[in-house]
Amino acid sequence: MRNLRFLTGLGILVFLSFTLSAESPLLAFQRGKTLQQQSNYLSAVAEYRSALQQNPNYLEAWVGLSECFLAMQEYDQALEAVVEARRLGGRSVNVMNLHADVLLSLARTEEAGKVYSEVLLLEPNNTTALLGRAQIALAENQPDVALEEFQRALDRSSNNRTALLSLAIVADAQGLSDAADRYIQLALQHHNNHPAVHLIAARQAYQRGGVSQALYHTATAINLRKDYFDAILLQAQILMRQQRIAEAKASIEQLIRLQPDNPSVWYLNAVASDAAGDTDNALYDLERALRLNPGNEFVRATWETLLRKSTELDSAKRMEAASYHVNLANGYVSQNLRIRAGVHFRRALQLYPFSKEARLGYASMLEMEGYHARYLEELLVMQDLEMQDPGIEDAIEMYSNLLLDSVSSKWGIAQFEPARINPTVQIFVIGTFEGYPFAEDYLPDFFQDILGVHSGVDYVEAPMFAPDDSDAFALARESGSDYYLLIKPSVFPAGIQVSGELYASRTGTLLHTERVVREGAEALSRSLWALQKRIAGLFPLQAKVLARRFRTAVIDRGRMDGLEIGDEVPIYPARAGIIRSDGLGILFSESEQLGLFTVEALDDAVAEGVISGGGFFDRVSVGDIAVWQPEGYTDPPSALSEFSSLYRQIRAID
Repeated sequence: MRNLRFLTGLGILVFLSFTLSAESPLLAFQRGKTLQQQSNYLSAVAEYRSALQQNPNYLEAWVGLSECFLAMQEYDQALEAVVEARRLGGRSVNVMNLHADVLLSLARTEEAGKVYSEVLLLEPNNTTALLGRAQIALAENQPDVALEEFQRALDRSSNNRTALLSLAIVADAQGLSDAADRYIQLALQHHNNHPAVHLIAARQAYQRGGVSQALYHTATAINLRKDYFDAILLQAQILMRQQRIAEAKASIEQLIRLQPDNPSVWYLNAVASDAAGDTDNALYDLERALRLNPGNEFVRATWETLLRKSTELDSAKRMEAASYHVNLANGYVSQNLRIRAGVHFRRALQLYPFSKEARLGYASMLEMEGYHARYLEELLVMQDLEMQDPGIEDAIEMYSNLLLDSVSSKWGIAQFEPARINPTVQIFVIGTFEGYPFAEDYLPDFFQDILGVHSGVDYVEAPMFAPDDSDAFALARESGSDYYLLIKPSVFPAGIQVSGELYASRTGTLLHTERVVREGAEALSRSLWALQKRIAGLFPLQAKVLARRFRTAVIDRGRMDGLEIGDEVPIYPARAGIIRSDGLGILFSESEQLGLFTVEALDDAVAEGVISGGGFFDRVSVGDIAVWQPEGYTDPPSALSEFSSLYRQIRAID
């Protein structure tokens, strides 16, 4: 009997063990689902993996795992999980739609489109697939097609929140304000308890000048979701625009609690402190943001702008800021990337002109480029600043002797002093830098430092932010500049696109467009550098006749302006010619040409040559101008490797 009781008890234990083991994948899945609904994705992943360890064919666990990775923006792992779900789920349209959504997140739009098409073959009215196809149309820059697809989705699911919000956003971007307002009102009517609806309503109200309405909607969104980062961020920005700095700071403190390691939050806190007149705390917050992400150019440019405005030239903080650029420059020198090295050496000297290392580095760049006179000038500056170094003294002596036979020495001309005849260009920035509100107050100096390096163009004043193209035209005419340049930035997670549109100031005629896309480190400065090189090369180059002896003359352009021995350039009277308003260049009549200048010897900033032609009488005088007309310039636009902000807004709807 005892043995029978023992065996019975053992059987019950085995049964219970088997039952608990059988339930454990389900329990792990249920815990994972609860955690996922609470947005605790990391813990949910652990539970789903626990369920899958015990049952590798658990379809719902693979789906949950993929959804969590998708929410965490771990797209490769989301794809691995959903591929397993597809293997198990066969023709499940929900799994297929999840697969397409993951592919969209990986920018694999063609593959996503094929999956959505498979879904629509099975269910022609599947709303999720219709919405997905609309998003693909946006990714392919087809907003009109996207509007049709979103409307089709709404027709199939008459109060669908995602469709209504998407239609509101795209219609607004297309200038269809009445339609956008109608869709927002419908979304509020049917989904008044969803925070994302109030966030988008707030954005659109604020764009239309409805400050109180926008603040009402942000407050409602935050009440519905206490940790709604985007809504709190928008609230802070609106309050700052309204100069309600103390209230804005309270909102920013919430953002810091939510994301203390986000550099953009500390950037915003710094901007608020600066607006309140607290420069010291603003600098401190920007330094904290830079410790989190030293390569963030927007934060660094803001920090450096504040340093230049609020500290003495010889301050320790300026020296620290300059050291960063010197270290970058030295790294580029070691990779033989001299142009990028030169940009950082110049930036270092603008911040801290007493940096011996920066001056030596910049001087060495000049020497390597063959600009010996500029190299000597830089050495003399170091001597004036009492930067003692035997090597500097020796180099000054050597290059002073070397340049005794230069064009400038022979003619007794201080080649870097004459004022040059340059086209004048006013720069306007249209639009905003996504993720960096109020950047317009800090970036103009940064833009000027990079765009203003070309010796053949005079940029009048610092770049200005203009509301739109028509305001820029009016301001440019008022400034009296020859041309104006509209810079239109578009910031995306991996980099930046900068579009440049060059106009004639007199008529507002569009003369040339450029688009530059740069990704990765220093995307902003590299895109601006590429833009200035392309734009500067479009203008006519004018050189004054500085002196002449019989048929030999000197003009005020040289090696640094791209001149080469043997170049032949027509000479015109000093006040002849009209800047074209229908294209690039200067208009002269044939009868105005006085002769031809042929380059025979070059210095860094001046050139010697022979004057020929012009008929029996020699009519060329000091002050007349040699003119290189711009050559035709074509460069295929870079392929944009990221999608538009409109597409990203739609993808972000939750």
